[in-house]
Amino acid sequence: MTYDARHSLVVLFGGYPAGDNENMLADTWVWNGNDWLLLHPAASPPARYGAAMVYDLAREVAILFGGWDGSSFLSDTWAWDGTVWTPLHPHHSPPAAQSQIAYDAASETAVLNNGPETWTWDGFDWTQRQVDPAPTGGAFAGMSQALGGRGVILFGGGDCNPYPANYTPGPGVHVGPLGTTWFWDGVKWAILRPRVTNSAGPSSPTPVCKPSVMYNAGHSEIVVFGGRRDWCRTSGETWIWNGSEWIPPTLGQTGPDMRTGSSTAYDASRNVDVLFGGYDGGGCQIANLP
Repeated sequence: MTYDARHSLVVLFGGYPAGDNENMLADTWVWNGNDWLLLHPAASPPARYGAAMVYDLAREVAILFGGWDGSSFLSDTWAWDGTVWTPLHPHHSPPAAQSQIAYDAASETAVLNNGPETWTWDGFDWTQRQVDPAPTGGAFAGMSQALGGRGVILFGGGDCNPYPANYTPGPGVHVGPLGTTWFWDGVKWAILRPRVTNSAGPSSPTPVCKPSVMYNAGHSEIVVFGGRRDWCRTSGETWIWNGSEWIPPTLGQTGPDMRTGSSTAYDASRNVDVLFGGYDGGGCQIANLP
């Protein structure tokens, strides 16, 4: 899900119906501030869940990459101009894998991270960036444009699936939730060290896999919501990043129910953060793993 600045609409594509994670959807919906509207474009990407989607402000199109079609990850790139989806055919492409994406307005590029690799999209082609270090667990992190539109913020990540004790993760995969804050400055990644002003409580959000992260330009803040604490437990916390410290949730705070993997976007025309869907982890069970 992303915000289409040209048409002042939030755009959502795909997903899967509640309780049915095998039949992926190929629907295109827009949120106008009051209601969801189902569109019927002449062309559309194949059905999928968890695609990386971002609005390319410089070229005024939404970019969609990859996702899961129910049996495998995809590596195709599509553009949405407000009327129709168009398949793009770049010379290079990130691998088919779980990926997160955010827009860096300063460099006019979309930044994609799949854990071990970082790629940028300039409107014509994908370029792999040779970076060291790279965000561990970034494939399951949350990403957004950084404050002021300069760079990208990445928080959390890690794989919260219930693996056996002798499981060996692949490159760039961290088993279990993470609570690290990273910043992409257009060239490299760096870990941010939040300032601690309240020694009596936590100084950053609870480590989570797949949190929702969005940049609210109207309030000049990064909002982190939810995520998965482990295979069965989700979070309902809302934290704010102001550029130097994480501001914790206040007592009595109201908000969405606990969940992970929500679609989120900042609606600039109405100055609100929009959140849709997600998974609450309810009813899960962890089998006895060898």
